[in-house]
Amino acid sequence: MSGIVTVVTEAFTRVVGEPPNRGAETTPEDVGSWGSLAHVQLVFEIERVLGIRMAESVLTNRTTVGALIEAAQAAQRAA
Repeated sequence: MSGIVTVVTEAFTRVVGEPPNRGAETTPEDVGSWGSLAHVQLVFEIERVLGIRMAESVLTNRTTVGALIEAAQAAQRAA
């Protein structure tokens, strides 16, 4: 597991209260506690741990854990 995948997975577990049950394919529909507030907190936690700033659109688009991983990777490349 790459460093970013680990960071996102661990941040997800801390913020949402359970691990992403379908890995990168996990959606908000799969995890009832992944609401809009938890999503914003999750994005901020990933940014804090990695020392990056993700695109603002990441805050409003709750799609999959994989999308969060990709956004974090893109932000890290851009930094």
